[in-house]
Amino acid sequence: MNNEEAVQSSYTGSVFRCRLQNVRSLVNLLRAIQFKERAVCTITSNGLKFSVEESRCVQAHAYLQSSLFQEYQFDAPISSINSQEDIIFGVQLNTLIECLNIFGTANVNQLNNTTATNGTASTMPIFKSQTALVMSYEGYGANLVLTLEENGVITVCKLSTFEPENLLTFNFQEYSITQKIIMKSEWLRDALSELDISSEKITFLISPQPPYFRMSTIGISGSTEMDYPRDTDVLESFYCTETMSNCYKLSQVQHALKALGFSSKTSIRTNEKGFLAMQFMIPTETEISFVELLCSPLEIDLNEQEAQ
Repeated sequence: MNNEEAVQSSYTGSVFRCRLQNVRSLVNLLRAIQFKERAVCTITSNGLKFSVEESRCVQAHAYLQSSLFQEYQFDAPISSINSQEDIIFGVQLNTLIECLNIFGTANVNQLNNTTATNGTASTMPIFKSQTALVMSYEGYGANLVLTLEENGVITVCKLSTFEPENLLTFNFQEYSITQKIIMKSEWLRDALSELDISSEKITFLISPQPPYFRMSTIGISGSTEMDYPRDTDVLESFYCTETMSNCYKLSQVQHALKALGFSSKTSIRTNEKGFLAMQFMIPTETEISFVELLCSPLEIDLNEQEAQ
């Protein structure tokens, strides 16, 4: 049996199967949300979504559109409303990443400035690994099967799947968006890295008037304020209908640091209830993919809101 036949054999009987020429982009997206051991995987005809949740008040989602894959087949059953049912299951996220990196070539590849031949700087990632992947799933209760190939060597990993965790519904889009900022990820990454980790909370102040965008914390060593001018070199886009100040748990906002390490730009949005949505643009070999972090303000009890 040749390599192609071995890889294709993993497709037999699967309700879902996809092929990716290089696992690096998938690994980077998964590492961007790697702050919980288990993730919920949702498979649809449009692509994959991996989700994690902490303390019922912060979630992260990694979106992989079907166009990211060289092959993408979704053969789920048809529901009563004449549409394909989504496939949802739980999986050990750390184990999944370890398996994808079984050849040791899908190491973290953060965005770094590299010098091009014409002397200009580029922030596009450099992809060196060529570990190919076929991923398949046969249905409820089955293993998630990873068939990985590099330089003619094939390895098959079978991951147990679980009943998915019942994730909280944030309903972010149900309320009016009051602020939206798009900025370079490196600016936000540097700011979050320098904040006093002894602080319990971080305050986001966004206003149509100066200081426009301010992040502040109060910790053991004192208070810290970081202001960002309404300058296109810093804030590439700025939208604000009213002044709002919202507090979030610092440790939860700092979950964004992993995604910021891979992304080029970040969109920061808050709605009228104070919920925070941070969306990170992450370049891959073929297109832009997205990771999203959703946080509830400290004043909101999501469990009470969900019960209403």
